[in-house]
Amino acid sequence: MTARAPTLRAAALLAIASQVVLGVVAFRHLFVWGAGHPVLGVELFVWLNVGEVLGLLVFTLLGVMALRRALAVAPHTTPRALLFAGLAFAIAATAVPPFLSSDVFDYLARGRAEAHYGANPYTTPVAALPAGDPVLARAEWPAFVMPYGPISAVAQAGCAWLGGTSPWLGVYLFKLLMAAAFVATGWVLGLAAGAARNTVMASWLFHPWLALECCGSAHNEALLALCLAVMVLGIARERFGGATFGFGLAVLTKHGCAPLGPALLALAFWRRRVGAFAVGVLATAALTALFAWRYFLEPHALDFLAKQTGNRGTSLQHFASLCFADSASGLLLAGYAVTLAGVAWSCVVSRDGERFARAGSRLLVLFILLAMPLFSPWYHLWWLPLCALAATREPLQSALRALAWAGPLSYAVYAATRNLDLPHQLWAWALACALPAALVLRRAPA
Repeated sequence: MTARAPTLRAAALLAIASQVVLGVVAFRHLFVWGAGHPVLGVELFVWLNVGEVLGLLVFTLLGVMALRRALAVAPHTTPRALLFAGLAFAIAATAVPPFLSSDVFDYLARGRAEAHYGANPYTTPVAALPAGDPVLARAEWPAFVMPYGPISAVAQAGCAWLGGTSPWLGVYLFKLLMAAAFVATGWVLGLAAGAARNTVMASWLFHPWLALECCGSAHNEALLALCLAVMVLGIARERFGGATFGFGLAVLTKHGCAPLGPALLALAFWRRRVGAFAVGVLATAALTALFAWRYFLEPHALDFLAKQTGNRGTSLQHFASLCFADSASGLLLAGYAVTLAGVAWSCVVSRDGERFARAGSRLLVLFILLAMPLFSPWYHLWWLPLCALAATREPLQSALRALAWAGPLSYAVYAATRNLDLPHQLWAWALACALPAALVLRRAPA
């Protein structure tokens, strides 16, 4: 017993050390540039950019080492110990300021537009509000209205209200909320995994890339993942009312996971739980009606759903349009066709939870790979909670392990160049989109 506790403690210390390294990288990225100071005939900022890439690599190495150690000790420890070790890791990850994505500042700006100015974030962009507000000034996409679901809108408005005029206070309140969702997701997925509980908890709570996206960059996918974890737990326990409501909450947070809906209905049909599914639908409809009354009765409040397809970059459609003019729209339609075929296939094969997880993950990977006009690495959170339903089966587990490396390192070109142009897009898409997709879509071993 004495040999096991230090091993888990060592995993936690390694994980926290990885965040210390990432914190140094973040500090440099945000606050130190180095122009006008040549070293050995090369501008200092070039050397610092190289150091930033190396720091990202060290962070990834330490994080993967921590994950492997946690997975090794997981069968010999307790869920409670894993939870508290993961919580310590999440707190360390939350302390690192967001630097690889500015999305959280846009969340807070739109939240402040609602909480302070009384504006509807679905119809009023931040740019239409009075200038001089320090929170609004941080928005990177001020001309865009709210593109996410109403649960995200409520979360960002609440954090913006509590944060007042301090952008960083609001950001860290939102980061704490996403970190809490991240830890809660690990716990709920563990409950759903049965005998593999500890392994699933360790693979989530010690995953360096998941912590980076949920706690570090504070993407609202952390809330979506928690809702999907509730769905997964409901499926594992044959409680389809709760599973369906959890899925409804996920869609109301961010609608990227919506293609799973027909497969969930099919699973309820095959499991003879259509009545419970209907109860979940009614509960979701009641909540949706409240949100519609709050946000969507104004003219054009739902226009954001159609406008998102025009935002292209880091995708097959975007790359094809650079090589072949007017090809993007055709590829997008083809992607939708493949997605619809995947929906039909997932309905046929989703006879139990494990097959639902495997079919659903493949469906969403196809959707992200072929039908999304803009890819971001954190979109994988739309399907990753399904891994708990197939906790010991490939290929989902190999994709999850690969993302521990590929996710953080997909930012390497951006860290080296401070540019989101084509080299970054190609690198990020190949490493964070194509590689995990290939692993998920490959034939599972017998």
